[in-house]
Amino acid sequence: MQEPTHIRKALVLGGLVFSFVGLFWLLSLSYHPPEYLLRFGFISAVMAVMGAFIVSWAVAVAYLARRWNWSPRTCGLAGLVFVVPAAYFFLVSDSPHVMSVCGLLLGSSSLTGNLCRHLAYPQLSDDEFVSQPPPSLFPK
Repeated sequence: MQEPTHIRKALVLGGLVFSFVGLFWLLSLSYHPPEYLLRFGFISAVMAVMGAFIVSWAVAVAYLARRWNWSPRTCGLAGLVFVVPAAYFFLVSDSPHVMSVCGLLLGSSSLTGNLCRHLAYPQLSDDEFVSQPPPSLFPK
């Protein structure tokens, strides 16, 4: 594995920070557009920022997974980062759309884990990932 340059690391970190701030800001707005075109634009903005955050986070965790020799199953845990904002919106927010925001965030968790696994281990197919035995506390 080739070590990424400092510029690439800074770009991933910048994408991670700016997309997280943008996603948090968009999801915490109490904006209810009256027209369908404005509503579609708002949903498109949320999806674009969420996609940027998912890709940035998956790239950062995939780099760490390859560097520290994590297993492909551990890469699936990369999506747990969406649990913290989902818990915030569920416990603190007074928006009537709390459940849809929490569903959106929690649904992105599996997508992030799969993307991280595919970036860290591109040679591993989905069948090979499923066929691996789960880790055990008591070896045989």
